[in-house]
Amino acid sequence: MTHYLVFVVFIHLGTGQFLCYQVQALLGAGRLERVLRDFKAAPLPIHVIYPHARLLSANVRAFVDDGAAPAQASGVVASYARNNTPAASKPS
Repeated sequence: MTHYLVFVVFIHLGTGQFLCYQVQALLGAGRLERVLRDFKAAPLPIHVIYPHARLLSANVRAFVDDGAAPAQASGVVASYARNNTPAASKPS
């Protein structure tokens, strides 16, 4: 669906708000233009969902661990729980 919306904006039938990766190539090529440069949307949360297992793949563990710290530092991720339970809903 997104590519249709990008196309509508591309052919000058309207404006749109997209994630960077969706229009990066068109912006870089000068085929689309940012019109509200001072406006920045609130960050979207990132969800990494994987099966709970003691012997989690080293690749998955590294991806989660390496991705969580920068996301937390940038404010995109509010909390990170290693046991797959969101910190806000952990039992007391």
